Amino acid sequence: MIQASLSLLLWWFLAAPAPRDVPVSLAGSAESMERQHRVAKESGYEFLRRPADVSRAVNGGDLVPVAASEALALKYPRESVARPEVRHFLESFAGEMNVSCGEQLVVTSLTRPVTRQPRNAHRLSVHPAGMAIDLRVPRSSRCRKWLESSLLELERGEVLDVTREWSPAHYHVALFPNRYLAHIGLDGPRRADVVAQRSDRSLPMTPPITSLSPR
Repeated sequence: MIQASLSLLLWWFLAAPAPRDVPVSLAGSAESMERQHRVAKESGYEFLRRPADVSRAVNGGDLVPVAASEALALKYPRESVARPEVRHFLESFAGEMNVSCGEQLVVTSLTRPVTRQPRNAHRLSVHPAGMAIDLRVPRSSRCRKWLESSLLELERGEVLDVTREWSPAHYHVALFPNRYLAHIGLDGPRRADVVAQRSDRSLPMTPPITSLSPR
């Protein structure tokens, strides 16, 4: 009986389809959208349905305001709120881009409730979860090359997922919070330095994001 059960288990293991790897590419894929959605669920993020839900999340500290700076521009400043990890990433990454190629990082969209999603939004979009970023395509080819290579390197380390969208043209980025904090060395006890931030503008100093080897 035991031998038969083991044989059945072995047959199931061999017959079961292998898990599909998510390709590292700007093209995006169904697998990448599934992974983004799964990470949001595993992180315990709520998919906000209405603008009132976004306001509630801001008041409760689950979402924080993102402010413009010399390195970071926002298309819709009053609506720019996101998860604390996303704000930390944007401020650090924008500074790196500004130093590397002299352009601002331009954010065209962050958190969007379900009722404010565009008609062509993917059904698994994580914009309502507050972990997604839409970035404008840089003007110069130098900055485009830097931005794309840097984001793909972070995707290779499973820190985020990036897709080049064409209608309208932009980069869609989904940040994976736990992987990001581990990547910049703020996992463990120092995780609270980022996650516990509410409206506080002070941020812990960290090395450049793109200078660290992904973990």
